[in-house]
Amino acid sequence: MRRKIVVMSAFAFLAICLLFLTSCNGGAPAKPNGTPKPEPPGPGPGSFAEDFRESGKFFTNMPERQQGTSPHGWVQIWYSNNIKSLAGKDKFDSPVPVGTISIKPYIMEDREGIDGYAVMIKKEKGYDPENGDWHYEMRDVDGKLKEKPPAGKIRMCIECHRNYKETDYLAGTRMTVKAEEEKPPEETGGEVFDGEALVKERCTGCHPADRIYSHDKVDQARWKAIVDRMVGKGAKLSDAERKAVIDHLAGK
Repeated sequence: MRRKIVVMSAFAFLAICLLFLTSCNGGAPAKPNGTPKPEPPGPGPGSFAEDFRESGKFFTNMPERQQGTSPHGWVQIWYSNNIKSLAGKDKFDSPVPVGTISIKPYIMEDREGIDGYAVMIKKEKGYDPENGDWHYEMRDVDGKLKEKPPAGKIRMCIECHRNYKETDYLAGTRMTVKAEEEKPPEETGGEVFDGEALVKERCTGCHPADRIYSHDKVDQARWKAIVDRMVGKGAKLSDAERKAVIDHLAGK
């Protein structure tokens, strides 16, 4: 009988302890220890905004404009703030939220002003599933939609941006020359890279080969600047591969 009372007392003690712990935690079960996962990006604004530079709702990774890919000339790319946490990443864990905006002011020559805006808007799932559900717009200097090409699934834009699926078709989230220049030299282990093969594999997805090789008067310093800008935009080249590409293009 006495043993039975002792066992019952032990159970009663445990029950009181559990009740005490639960009440201290607001009635909710205790949360596991560890670093909480960051909140996923929220939805973006969903439409072009003429005041994107001053509104505080957009950011750019580019301290100044850089030479982009054809047909945009010189560019400075801005993104809606909802994906600011993704800037600089080589790969996104999931597609960016609906409403995310990319605004690319561009100018065909290295001079003051702009020639227009190239805009990307993330649409609802199913809009264009084969190409990331992105909507494309070309706008004039006043921000008005251009008639040609008509806004929507612009084939020229799709052909270029499909090479950036790892960052959900956004080509310039890493476009900051300073960050690339600060990277430490990479150990190559003596491996020799084929510059011509690298150009074909990594560059011709956005630039036709005949256009790349049509620049007869471009010297090594100029090719270095061009290739560095492409790496800043997300072109996948190690330091050794980058050097092989520059040497090949300068010596072609």
